[in-house]
This record gives sequence, C-alpha cells and structure tokens, in this order.
Amino acid sequence: MPEDLNRLKLGFQILSTFELSYRGLIQHRIRRHLDRLTPDETLLQLSKSPSANEILVSLQTLHAEAIYECEAALDELLCEPSQAAYAIVEEFVDRILRAEGVKDDWQIFLEEIRSEIWATEFEKLGENSRLRREWMSSVERALSANQLDSVNFLN
Repeated sequence: MPEDLNRLKLGFQILSTFELSYRGLIQHRIRRHLDRLTPDETLLQLSKSPSANEILVSLQTLHAEAIYECEAALDELLCEPSQAAYAIVEEFVDRILRAEGVKDDWQIFLEEIRSEIWATEFEKLGENSRLRREWMSSVERALSANQLDSVNFLN
C-alpha cells in the first residue's frame, strides 16, 4: 500500500494487526476456576487425619466442580470471538469504504495498479480501442470519398 494513501493504509493495518489470543480472551476466565484445585486456595476441609479415599473423593469433587465451572465460563463467551472479528471487519469497512475522502485514495490507488489488477480487461480494451479507431478512420475516408465536391462525373 503506498505510504501517501493514509486512510486506506490505516484500514488495512487495523485488519492485518488484529489478534485474538487465548491468553487475552479465555485464560483469565478459566484460571479463577482452577484456583480451587490449589491446596492453599481450596475451601474444602479435610478431617484431621484424612484417609486416602477421603482425599481421592475430595480431589474428584474439586475436579468435577472446576470442570463444570470452566465449561460454564466457556459457554458464556462462545460468541465473543465472532463478535470481536465482526467488530474488526466493521472497523475495516468503515476505514476503507465509508471514511471521508477515501474514495479519492481508492481512485489514486487503482490508477497506479489497474494494469496489474485488470491486465486482461485492459488488453481487451486496448484491442477494442484500436479496432474502433480503424473503423472510425474507414468511416471518415468513406464520408470524404462520397462528398459531392470530390465526385467528378464529367471526366
């Protein structure tokens, strides 16, 4: 993108730099539900002399609760990635189609690269223009030959 077309360049930069990461979107929502599995953070109380079975049952309970809460948290944000992508696309469209003066930027940009984008179309257009010029030249010659001044029957 040419440097001087700032409105177009900004729109494409916004789109190309968009990132949606696990760390930014999901990790903090899951992490808080995993804290209950940390021995110093758990609310579950064991007896003074827990048996191996009591510890196992407690761990299984904590695990099941953490899984349930993680699934619930993920269900809540199920559509957020799509909404974030939609918002970025709308911002992109605003910048490259709806912004004031952007039509001029597009015109300049397309003038510079039109032969790269529409190579076959411009080739056909050039051929059609050549044929049109030849046709117009033939018509002009025919018209001038048919002028009354140039017709001489008395020779």
